[in-house]
Amino acid sequence: MPTPSLSLFRALILTLALVLFGSSRAEAQSLIVSVPNTDVTPAGKTMLAHESQVNTWSQSQTYWNSFTFATRGIGSNIELAATLFGVSRPGSGNVALAVGYKHRIPLSKNSPWEPVVAVGQMLPVSISDGSIGTWTYGVASIRLPGLKTRFTFGPSYGTRQIFGSVTTSVIAGVEQPLNRRVSLIADWFSGKHDLGALVPGVQFNITHAFIVIAGVKIPNSPRAGVTSALAEVTYEF
Repeated sequence: MPTPSLSLFRALILTLALVLFGSSRAEAQSLIVSVPNTDVTPAGKTMLAHESQVNTWSQSQTYWNSFTFATRGIGSNIELAATLFGVSRPGSGNVALAVGYKHRIPLSKNSPWEPVVAVGQMLPVSISDGSIGTWTYGVASIRLPGLKTRFTFGPSYGTRQIFGSVTTSVIAGVEQPLNRRVSLIADWFSGKHDLGALVPGVQFNITHAFIVIAGVKIPNSPRAGVTSALAEVTYEF
């Protein structure tokens, strides 16, 4: 007979598969790097992404941490999301699969500042012990006319299944397009928890559907790991 945690893990994998069901081109990225932005995946479209953080130069043992996530647009400015957190080497002991949603709310469609807010709720389940937690966040963004710089800012509250402890923090980000294919980006989780880090990077839109991000993870404290090279690959279909 499977253990309860294994049965729960299989159920969540099935949920992830349902989120990914179907295929078509997508047009919106759901994160800056690790921090949610105010975009959502369009209805009927899917985004799949993987992020790895690696340090081989300052450790006796290679440090590697990863996140794998997927979103599915269901219309009405809502997307479903599933994320596998904390698969790493050496093991963090804090691996969770979370499912939830994000809802985008434009504040003024005609404003050149493009003010938008978004709210999200994730339900993380620990793969190691089967416990269930929560992650609730809200973000607001504006875009500077002319320069097209977008600033994102908001609060975040989550439990140990993702963050290692119950924590309230600030999330923030900036995106600066240089041309149609290249942008400078950075995002930040405040606090001394498992996700607390600043990540500056460069985003390359290789094609409409394929995005690559290269950056550096600078942790706020040792709890978030070590300074690492970061790569994220996003495919939209």
